[in-house]
Amino acid sequence: MPKDSTQKHGTHRDALRHLTARVHEVTEAHWTRDGAFKSKACYLTFLARLLNVHQSLGLSAVLALGHAESIKEEKRRISALPTDLASATDVISLTLPTVDADEAWGIAYVVNGSPLGASMMLKNKQIPADWPSEYMHLTAEFARSGRLKTFFEAMISAEPELAKATKGATRYFAALSA
Repeated sequence: MPKDSTQKHGTHRDALRHLTARVHEVTEAHWTRDGAFKSKACYLTFLARLLNVHQSLGLSAVLALGHAESIKEEKRRISALPTDLASATDVISLTLPTVDADEAWGIAYVVNGSPLGASMMLKNKQIPADWPSEYMHLTAEFARSGRLKTFFEAMISAEPELAKATKGATRYFAALSA
């Protein structure tokens, strides 16, 4: 993507935030009310949907990008969700969706940006203490650790094609709220 195509919104991160803001809001509204999950059942359904989306789009994205640390991080996220759901999960499907590198950056933007939301929800006590939260704590730690900043720096340096990155981010949000 030419550098001048991000001039209106700054970096690729800023442009993706702007271009996916509406679908992000719709996805949040699907699951939450006033920043908190509508119920414990809703929260557990959200975690189950997250598991499915991480196992398909999330894993496809990190494999397409080929960053070893991102692959390990995605596997940690996938492993934390069954614990919270208190159920075994199937082995990751061998039929993963195809994504190109630019679309993968958009998916990874959502996957890696969502820890900011998890961190805020935990900090503001919007997830009750008696709800399972291993996944939320894992992703919040990712945000606090500096790895999120490193990811955003890598994305900005990669300069993915914005239209394809937006398509990837939108695809993730749509799968999450379908």
